[in-house]
Amino acid sequence: MKFSFAAYSIDTELLQLTASKKPVALQPQAFALLVFLIQNCERVVTKDEIINAVWDGRAVSDATLNTRINALRRALGDSGATQTVIKTYPRRGFRFIAPLENGSTPSAATSSTTHDHNSNTATGGAIKPSIAILPFANVSEDPEQEFFADGITDDLVTSMSRLRGIFVSGRNSTLTYKNAQADARTVAAELGVRYVLEGSVRTAGNRVRVSVWLTAGSSGEQLWAERYDRDMGDVFAIQDEITENIVGQLAPEIYSAENARFQRVPPQNLDAWECFVRAMHLYGQQSKQSSADALELLEQAITLDPGYAQALGLYALTLAWRAIQRLEEFETAIEKASALAERAIAADANDAWAHLGHGMAAMVARNHGKASAGFEKAVELSPNFAYAHAMHGAANAYGGKPDAAIQSIDTAIKLSPRDTFLDKFHIYYSLAHFQAGNYERAAEAADRALHLKPEHPNSHMLAASANAHAGNMERAKQALAMFRKLVPGTNAANVERAIAYEHPADRERLANGLRMAGLEG
Repeated sequence: MKFSFAAYSIDTELLQLTASKKPVALQPQAFALLVFLIQNCERVVTKDEIINAVWDGRAVSDATLNTRINALRRALGDSGATQTVIKTYPRRGFRFIAPLENGSTPSAATSSTTHDHNSNTATGGAIKPSIAILPFANVSEDPEQEFFADGITDDLVTSMSRLRGIFVSGRNSTLTYKNAQADARTVAAELGVRYVLEGSVRTAGNRVRVSVWLTAGSSGEQLWAERYDRDMGDVFAIQDEITENIVGQLAPEIYSAENARFQRVPPQNLDAWECFVRAMHLYGQQSKQSSADALELLEQAITLDPGYAQALGLYALTLAWRAIQRLEEFETAIEKASALAERAIAADANDAWAHLGHGMAAMVARNHGKASAGFEKAVELSPNFAYAHAMHGAANAYGGKPDAAIQSIDTAIKLSPRDTFLDKFHIYYSLAHFQAGNYERAAEAADRALHLKPEHPNSHMLAASANAHAGNMERAKQALAMFRKLVPGTNAANVERAIAYEHPADRERLANGLRMAGLEG
């Protein structure tokens, strides 16, 4: 792509800056910085955004950034005094302000560069979700509680920054809003973020209340709010617990809001990031049609960006799920899912979704050691990722470790009690209790899953078998009727072959429960 202003022309394919058709020497990072500023010329970009985009989030000093800015200004005939091309906004960031010539628009520039999944700029067309976490307000009468409010804010910024795919504005950028009565829409516009998280801390006696709310920067609409009441004991332990809970709930809320935004975009106009977000939502529905639609979107995503680790990982996950539901030819699907997972890890070994796909493919193939290792790695990379904890629980349930399974699923629900995948968490509880022979509790967990998502075949299957073993034959027959409707033509032998329990005795018990309820085979 070529675009120009004044006497200057930039060619992003040749990585060349020219002035009056003569090449201008420019260090590669300075060139990348110039392109980034032009791509975002309609707003002020923060230091953190620049570092995330140009230096891939590595630690960079203010002096290094200022050196690149000054080099750019010299190359463009600008200076810190005149600021006719690049303007500095003290304590806010920088903005490219020179008028671009006709036919050389920021949107055109944006569409020309590579899609960077770790930056806020999804340069294939969309901008990934970005959030500013404002300093939490101390609304207590005790000024000494200021440290507690600041500690939660700092921990939230650190923890949210570990979530790949969500850009978090840095602490230095948001610190200017401490003790200020700033409107969330104003903050979002000034920092160039899509969401704003605010909170307050109030103490009374030996109790502390932390309130938190998420706002959409464009509309000012409150998307989510929560309140945490705790006894003051070990301050740091409370701080860690509350931070963990906020991050665990916040990420699914943001992805849900992103999916709602993308519903207004025709599927053929989606970029790779948008395809991934929509596919994640469809995978969460876990039906025959929704999972097929998810695969189509993921095909589109990896066609647009063959090295997109998250999309590859989710593709492997979805395909493996369809294999265990017998919606795909089993061996072929597992082989393909395993290959996709390997591609995902090769593309980005630090992406949790890549390891989730790897673990799921292994789990469905009953390689539970490999599955557990994959899920453990996903948890290690993203400790607040509730679904990763739940999947680790599923692997333990299938592998004959029900106590460890329940502990992992408990963690998942504690992190995200309203998670997109909450019904799956209860399915995994049911699998764990069934493996342990606690049939009443397995049936209860399956019913909780069905309350959340009535069309999930696995929940009906588990409800039928567990209730049959518990002697609740009327309920078992009801669940089996729904299972037959959702998975027509199946029989008990097929279920026994497909279910991912490691031990043959567990697979046989589950199939026998279905036979007791009336399933043939």
